[in-house]
Amino acid sequence: MIEGTVLLVGCGNMGSALLKGWFARGLNPVDIMIVEPAGRESVAAASEHPALVVLSDVSELPTDFTPDVVVFAVKPQNAKDVIPAYAHMAESGTVFLSIIAGLPLAKLEALLGANSALVRAMPNTPASIGQGISVLCPGSQAGPSQKRVCKVLMAAVGQTAWIENEADMDAVTAVSGSGPAYVFLLVETLAEAGVKAGLSPELSEQLALATVSGAGALLASSNSSCAQLRKVVTSPGGTTAAALDVLMASNGMSDLMNGAVAAAAKRSRELAG
Repeated sequence: MIEGTVLLVGCGNMGSALLKGWFARGLNPVDIMIVEPAGRESVAAASEHPALVVLSDVSELPTDFTPDVVVFAVKPQNAKDVIPAYAHMAESGTVFLSIIAGLPLAKLEALLGANSALVRAMPNTPASIGQGISVLCPGSQAGPSQKRVCKVLMAAVGQTAWIENEADMDAVTAVSGSGPAYVFLLVETLAEAGVKAGLSPELSEQLALATVSGAGALLASSNSSCAQLRKVVTSPGGTTAAALDVLMASNGMSDLMNGAVAAAAKRSRELAG
């Protein structure tokens, strides 16, 4: 159960995913306000929840409205123009939860004030089906109860984890934030390899998708490690062993993934300034 009042600023893909998760966890629509410039018609949940208040601009908020949490889900390029309008709410004990990619706590603090309670979160795209993972990092002014409510809000779309060192957020971004794209590429390349081996494109794509999604589900439900499950599938001298000799060779999958994650982390640092 989610308790408290929430102001959601921005209701695009991730904002909509959060909203869906909050309703599923029991948050009452009357306890939510949304500021979305595109208007009420752009918020799919509004048609299902008539009591949900959707405003087009921060100026339409009641002057005495002091939410427990403000969730920033706007595009990074709009952050500096949007966020300062909510700075006055810090005086009332509001905690600001930001899921804006690449916007560090120091920049949030510069926009909201040194005494603002901040929590930064990095969710990933499987949050859209409630299967994401969000890593949270608290600012120095965020108290235990404020951190707890932020965790509960992010848990509505999947697993959560905490870090204390914000510098780790670049690696988090490289592994889980960008990670779904790596998995999608794996399915693409596996399907392409099947076609080159003689399968029809339709069958090869079906096999690749079912194999990757099924293996992920098996891993999630198993108490065994990835390495243990891999060894179970791999018979000595068999077909899987022959394939793994290629994938695990020098300059194989391990080196490629290390390079990919390092490149993504480096770019994350560059974007954060």
